[in-house]
Amino acid sequence: MAEKGGSPDEKLQQCEDAIADLYAARNNFVERYGVDKIPVRRSIINEQLQECLRVIDTIPADASTSLIPSAKVLALRGCALSVSEEPCDEARDFLSQAVKLDPSLIDAWNALGEYYWKKEDLSAAKNCFTCCLNQKKNKTSLRYLSMVLRKDSFSQDQDAKVSLIKESVAKSKEALSMDIKDGNSWMVLGNAYVALFFAESQSPAVLKQALGAYNQSEKDALGANSADLHHNRAVVYQFQQNYAAAWEGFQHALQLDPESDEFRKTTDCINEWLTAVNSLVENKGGVKTKRLRSMLQSLSDADLGNLSAPKSKGGPTLPVVSLSSLTEGQNEGVVLGRVVAVVTDIVVLPPVTCIVVDKDDQCIAVGLVNVSKQLPSVRQGAAIAIRCPIVQRIKVTCHGKAVDFTCLTLASIASLRINGQPLRVEEIALHTSDVSHKSE
Repeated sequence: MAEKGGSPDEKLQQCEDAIADLYAARNNFVERYGVDKIPVRRSIINEQLQECLRVIDTIPADASTSLIPSAKVLALRGCALSVSEEPCDEARDFLSQAVKLDPSLIDAWNALGEYYWKKEDLSAAKNCFTCCLNQKKNKTSLRYLSMVLRKDSFSQDQDAKVSLIKESVAKSKEALSMDIKDGNSWMVLGNAYVALFFAESQSPAVLKQALGAYNQSEKDALGANSADLHHNRAVVYQFQQNYAAAWEGFQHALQLDPESDEFRKTTDCINEWLTAVNSLVENKGGVKTKRLRSMLQSLSDADLGNLSAPKSKGGPTLPVVSLSSLTEGQNEGVVLGRVVAVVTDIVVLPPVTCIVVDKDDQCIAVGLVNVSKQLPSVRQGAAIAIRCPIVQRIKVTCHGKAVDFTCLTLASIASLRINGQPLRVEEIALHTSDVSHKSE
C-alpha cells in the first residue's frame, strides 16, 4: 500500500479506504486469500493492520499543523486497532478520546461498543450503540444492539427474556431494512430467531424463519465464507435431527475456522454419535438373540397407554404399525418396541437416543429432545410407544466411514409413552440453545 501525498481530504480518504480494506480482508478472508491461507490468517491481517497504521501515521500528529481534526485521527487509529478478534485496550483509549472530542463520530462509537461487547460488558456496549443511534440511525448499531439485547436476556426471568429477544428480533429487522442484502444482518436475525424459538414455544415456523435468514445470509460473500453461519445453521439442523446437513455444516465451519476448539469439539461429538448409533442399530444394541426374543414377546397393548385412542371423537383407533412399514416424514399409527440400548454420554442433540427393536425384529434409532439426560424410565428393556412418528434416513460419510441408519423423532413429548406411561414432569427439560458469531 503506497503512501501518497495530497490534500487533507485526500489523506483522510486514503486512511478510510485502508481501514475499509483491512476489515474487508478480515471479513472475506477466504474469498480473498483462499482456504489454504487460513492457518496464517492472523499474521496476514496483522501485516495489513501495520500497513494501515503507517498510512494513518502520515497525518501530522500536531493538530496545529494538520487540517484533519484530532478526534478523527484518534477514531481512525482506534477503528484500525479494533480489527482484532480480542478486545484491544489501546483501541478503547483512542476511541474514548475520539467520541469525547466529537460525539458525532459514528464509526468510533460502534467500534467502542464492539470493544465492550468483546469484554462482555453489556451495559457499556449498549450505552455506546444507543449513543451512536442518537447521533444517526445506522445498521451496525442496530445489529449490535440486537445482539446485546439477546445476550442480556440470558440472565432474565422467562417473561423478561422473551420480551428482550423479541426486541432483539425487531432491531435485527430494522438493521435489515437499511440494507436488505447485508449478510451479517441476516445472520444476526437468524440468531435472534433461534433464541426466540428456544425461549418461547419452540414453534417450527420460527425455526423455519431462522433457516430462511441463514440462507439469505449465505447469498452474501460475507455469509458464505462465515464459519459461524455454517455452524449456527448446523445447530438448527441438529435440533431437527437432520444429521446429514448438520454434519456437512459443522465440517464446513471447521474448514473455515480450523483454530476453533468449539467447532472441532462439536464435529468430534457428532462423528462419535453418528458412528455409535449406526453401530448399535446394526447389532440391535448388542442384545443376545434369546434375550431379545424374550423382551419382545412380552410387549402388550398395555404398553401403548392411551396413544392408540382416536384422534377425534367417534373416529377409529390408531393401529400399531411395524417399523418396516414406516416411510420418511410423518406417519400415521403407533409404533411399539423395546429399548435395547440408550446413548446419553455424548454431548450432542438429541440428549437421549434410544435404540429400539419391534416385534418384527426391526431396529431403529429414536432421538428424544426436550428430555432430561436423567431418565430413569428410559432404560434397556423399557417398552416405548410413539404416536405418529416422524422418520428420517441418516446417510452420511464421516471421516471416510459410511453411516446409514433410520432415525425416528417425535411430533411432541405428548406422543411418547414409556411402559404405557407419559414422562414425568421431572423427566422433561425443554432444550435451550444459543448461537453466535465471532463478533458475538
